[in-house]
Formats: sequence, C-alpha cells, structure tokens
Amino acid sequence: MFMLTSSALLWWQSSRLGYQGHCPTSWRRSLTLKYCSVVKALPRKAAYIFLMTTVFSAGAVWAQSLGWNLINWKIGHEFPDVPRISPRELNEWLQNADRPQPILLDVRTPAEYQVSHLHAAKRVEPGATVPSLRLPKDRPIVTYCAVGYRSAALADKLKKAGYRDVCNLEGSIFAWANDNYPVERGGHRVFEVHPYNELWGRLLKASLRARVPPAGTGM
Repeated sequence: MFMLTSSALLWWQSSRLGYQGHCPTSWRRSLTLKYCSVVKALPRKAAYIFLMTTVFSAGAVWAQSLGWNLINWKIGHEFPDVPRISPRELNEWLQNADRPQPILLDVRTPAEYQVSHLHAAKRVEPGATVPSLRLPKDRPIVTYCAVGYRSAALADKLKKAGYRDVCNLEGSIFAWANDNYPVERGGHRVFEVHPYNELWGRLLKASLRARVPPAGTGM
C-alpha cells in the first residue's frame, strides 16, 4: 500500500508539472531521483509496469527526458559493468578513419532491423549466446537495440565472457535517430525507425516512427 501511495503521489506530481507545460531543472532532477528510488524498491515486474506508465505519459519534452533518465538509470543499475557510449561519441568514432572501427551489433528482431539500422551493423538475436556469435576478441564492439536494454544485456554477457573492449550505445537507435544521425535500409539512408511498440515508440520522434506491427512488449 505504501508503494502504491508513493507511486500515485509521484504520478500526480509529474502530471501536474506536465499540465503546467514546464518543469524546472531542479524539480526534474528531484522527480527523477524519487522515481528511481521507487523503481529500485519495486519487484522486477512491478518496476517494469511503473516504467511503462512513466514513458506512456511522455508527451511534454520534460516528461520524455524523465522517461529517458529512468531507462538509462535502470540499465546502469542492472548492468553496472557495461560502459556506455553516446550517439555523438559513436558518430565521431565512425568518422575517424585513423581509429580501429568497432563491430556494431544490432540486438533487435528481424522486423526491427529490416526497417532500418546503423551502417554495417550485424543483427544478432536478442538472447543469443556468446559462443554462437563467434566474435573476435581483438576488436572493439558496440551494441545497440531500441532503447538500450537488450543490447546492454548482450554487452554484459560479452564482458563476462572475456571481451574487454565492449560498450553499449546509450539510448540506442532511438537516441541515435533522434539526434539526426543516419540509419539505412538496403544500403540507402532512410528516415524511419521501427518503434518497437506503441509505448516505447513515444521515446522516438513522431516523424521517425515507422508504421509497422509491434515487435514486442518488453524493453
């Protein structure tokens, strides 16, 4: 009952701020910390539902920012040993011909990959075992998915299997595309991304959401 009351109070606070159309930085930081403390205390399934509810409210820009903060916090909390790389940092890396280029692993379903993906990315099945990937250990690896959870799980497996130079793209393809970095299909640049489902697609710019059947219900 206490947890439900706390969740309801936080929901009221965020909805009230969203209705007013603004959220001061200090309030946003405070709300994020409160949301994280609630998510941390909830059972796994309840925490997922709570995150879904928050993202579903992401209409205002500040609410979307809160949704991203929560997702990134959850990923960092569950996979603390997985380094993260920002879209800007990855783009600079890919443009640097003097730096060894990473193996890009797209940890999404075939339907998601077929809509668009990063250039030269290799699709691997979510939940794939490390031995089945047959990846060299002497090359850097960057993983990504829709928002970063599935790819962080794979990156964590790779780290535990002895792959040292592995990092996860923060915000994954949603954040990458939102920041106007290129995605492609069939070798040509496109301007759409599979939204995964209606809920998580709210973290993707409306103009980028491909009109396709949902790919799943989790993260």
